[in-house]
Amino acid sequence: MRIQPGKSSLATILLLLLAVSLTDILTATERVHATPSTMPILGGWGGTRLKDTSQNLTGPASLVFPGERASNFEQIALEQVQSGYNTIRASFAPHCSVRYGLNSNASPQDFMGTYSATQLARSLRIARQFNMWIVVDYHGYSDFTNSTLVNCWLNFWFGPNSDSGPTGVVGEFMGNYSRIVWEPLNEPASGSFPVSSTAWCQQNPLQCEGNKTRYAAAQYQAWLDAARQLGDTHWVVVQNLCSYGCSRDRSHWYLNYPN
Repeated sequence: MRIQPGKSSLATILLLLLAVSLTDILTATERVHATPSTMPILGGWGGTRLKDTSQNLTGPASLVFPGERASNFEQIALEQVQSGYNTIRASFAPHCSVRYGLNSNASPQDFMGTYSATQLARSLRIARQFNMWIVVDYHGYSDFTNSTLVNCWLNFWFGPNSDSGPTGVVGEFMGNYSRIVWEPLNEPASGSFPVSSTAWCQQNPLQCEGNKTRYAAAQYQAWLDAARQLGDTHWVVVQNLCSYGCSRDRSHWYLNYPN
């Protein structure tokens, strides 16, 4: 899902019930931390960011943090619950593509906000207060560009990394809350994949979709293997490549699910 910089976060609405048509949510057989084993039906808004968890001094009294005013994140979560939704998304700027100057989908490139473990902890506390699912979203597009970016991306999630710590985001928070859904990469831009620059792919764009999908599947599989080796069993969003863009007719988008 793309968020356009400069527009209101609330204007970007994600109904995950609809997004399931472009998204596989995967899990492992084994369970720890009481992660539900039945695939949940999720619905909510997709424009909230980790940095929105900072208290809003003009907001009402917080229901989550005594003595604070409610953050924008908390106010949005409460509104969603009152409207019958069960999911909130916690997005942050893609650490690696920002680091290498490749997050051209946002201006500035860190528009979504630099990752903060403190902010993620606050967002999880808010989600727990309202018994919501929370999608932890690395809001990037170009992190599969090459092996340097992919290795950076994996190290960010699993460590060691200067910003996410020795065990990365997953290692630090996998035991924090059962209703986490990891979103390793918002919308992979398949045009940035190494295979896309080959002469064959440029001459055969439709046939190349299979090559791109297999390449993305390998990156997601590396992520899933690392998560399961840590003992994490939370649900994981695996994005269909046509969510960002592809050469297939809409009736064949299902073929671009990494698997």
